[in-house]
Amino acid sequence: MTPSTNHRIERLEAIIEGTRAGTWEWNVQTGQNIINERWAEIVGYSLEEFQPQDSITHWRALVHPEDMLASDKAFENYFNGETQHYECKVRMRHKDGYWVWIHDRGKTATQTEDGKPEWVVGTHIDITTAHDTERLISRLARTIPGIVYVLKMLPDGELNFPYVSEKTMEFYGLTPEEVRSDPASVFNIIHPDDLPGLMESIAHSKNTMTTWQYEYRAETKGKMSWLYGVATPEVDEDGATIWYGMVTNIDKQKTLENKLLNLSITDELTGLHNRRFILAELEDKFNLVKRYGESVAVALIDIDNFKSINDSFGHPAGDKVLKAFAKIMRSRLRETDVYGRFGGEEFFIIFPNQLSENALNSVNAILERFRTQSFVSQTGQLFNATFSAGITEINAKDKDISELVSRVDNALYSAKAQGKNKLVTA
Repeated sequence: MTPSTNHRIERLEAIIEGTRAGTWEWNVQTGQNIINERWAEIVGYSLEEFQPQDSITHWRALVHPEDMLASDKAFENYFNGETQHYECKVRMRHKDGYWVWIHDRGKTATQTEDGKPEWVVGTHIDITTAHDTERLISRLARTIPGIVYVLKMLPDGELNFPYVSEKTMEFYGLTPEEVRSDPASVFNIIHPDDLPGLMESIAHSKNTMTTWQYEYRAETKGKMSWLYGVATPEVDEDGATIWYGMVTNIDKQKTLENKLLNLSITDELTGLHNRRFILAELEDKFNLVKRYGESVAVALIDIDNFKSINDSFGHPAGDKVLKAFAKIMRSRLRETDVYGRFGGEEFFIIFPNQLSENALNSVNAILERFRTQSFVSQTGQLFNATFSAGITEINAKDKDISELVSRVDNALYSAKAQGKNKLVTA
């Protein structure tokens, strides 16, 4: 044996010792099985207790029956050329009675003259601690109301999921195996309006090494759900960024948020938008006119003699008038028009892409319909109602919306001064 050969053997022995691997050599034709000290040590025995090493029976006696079947199948697949090497995770009975998890690997070293496998050599690695930890994490993940995951971004930007819990099936309609094998499958089901922002938020988290947080929608089996993701990033020794995080369903929270939002911008009596919403929309349209020169008309409407209606027929009758007027507005205005109750008996309409003349015609149609509406008080009295309105356009020269509101309010005041039941354009 040459010095170089001796050196390679010494290196191989050092590697085996360093990895704490048990080794085995199995003669498939004779059944002889040769093991090292570590192989025996893993299951609580000394090497002497397995002497003589002339049979595979001690291996078969220690392996869990279910795993023995899996091992035999793995060897069959390997010998048939379906896999590149033999590999199987099995349980072996320790001398003290408990099960030890082994990662068993092997490869053919020699063949018979007719091409059959002869000597197969391999290793045993004790993975009991890792297996128990993985099982514990899996059990914990099942109790958490969301997906527990690890996302890894390589230096070249490639993304993959080293770990994802079983809840991914419930949230994404994808198995953990599908997510790990095809990371893009997760991003493919995210709402297209939310995906760019999500990717940008991941990039920001990576660049700043700050906690990633994002709300987004994902579609599974035709159903759209709101999800919230949070994760903490760190950089590993290879320069990859790894996030450890969780995704939860926030549908109920979003529903509540929408309800609260609607309550904050909706007039309770008429169901129309309230003053807060109208002013926000005015600000938005004012900026559009300033920036792009669009035409936007507005109208401020006030129910005539509303105090007299309340005093003469009662507040329930006054409420009927306001509700009826809101209904007429809904039936006469375009979907693009924005309107609501501005306060008391006042209503405001915003007409995008309309001049004052067009807005005047629309408001006049509402007035003609409202005039013909008959009301009945609680005492059976019949009465009618009218309104007055001021109409104007948003002017790019206006300093702010207060000037606009003041101008349309003056037009309304002029309509009232001219005898009410009139429309005045400023």
